[in-house]
Formats: sequence, structure tokens, C-alpha cells
Amino acid sequence: MKDEDYPGHVCEREYLERIMDERCKLIDAQFDMVRQRFDATAEALVYAERVMETRLHSLNQLREQVESNTRVYLRQDVYDAKTLRYDEWIESVNKDLTIMKTRSIIYTGIVGMVIVLLDIILRYVVK
Repeated sequence: MKDEDYPGHVCEREYLERIMDERCKLIDAQFDMVRQRFDATAEALVYAERVMETRLHSLNQLREQVESNTRVYLRQDVYDAKTLRYDEWIESVNKDLTIMKTRSIIYTGIVGMVIVLLDIILRYVVK
């Protein structure tokens, strides 16, 4: 009796072809899945690149704004130096004003004393 005479019997060639067909379908499905993943990864990279460009653009705008602000404002050391010079000038002016006031008081006192002395001298001389 041959193997072909048994009911439900499949010859080896048919069996191997069926297994090979199933494996080919499985490999094709896996290949399609890998291709889909690759395409999705490529799309994700394009999206990530757009997001990164947007962030970099925002950061560049912020940097430009900070640079323009640094041009407008004085640095602390420059401000301190100018303030120190201004404070020294104010002290100098105040000192000069005090000296001028003191001199004017002294001169006024001297002039007053001279007038009083002249008045006294003239009273005694004229009599």
C-alpha cells in the first residue's frame, strides 16, 4: 500500500509547500509590520524635527530679546562707577557750598564790625 491510499493523507511535497506558503505569508506580514514601523518612525522624526525647529526659533528670539535688553541697561559695575563719581561730585558741591556760606557769614560779620567800629570812631572823632 502506498501512502496515498490512506484517507486524509497529504503527500510530503504538499505538506512542505503549505508550510512554506504559511511561513512566506508570516514573513510578508512581519515585513509589512516592520515597514509600517519604519514609516511611523520616519514620520515621528519629521515631527520631532519640526518641534525642534520651533523651539530653536523661540530660543533665538529670546536670545535676541536678551541681547537687546543688555544693550539698553547698564552693567552693574558701570552703574556703580558712575554713581560713585556722581556722589563724589555732590559731596564736592556740598563742601564748596558750606565753605561759601561760612565765608559769607564771616565776611558779613567783618563788614558789620567795620561799620560798628567806624560808627564808634566817627562818634568820638566828630564830637
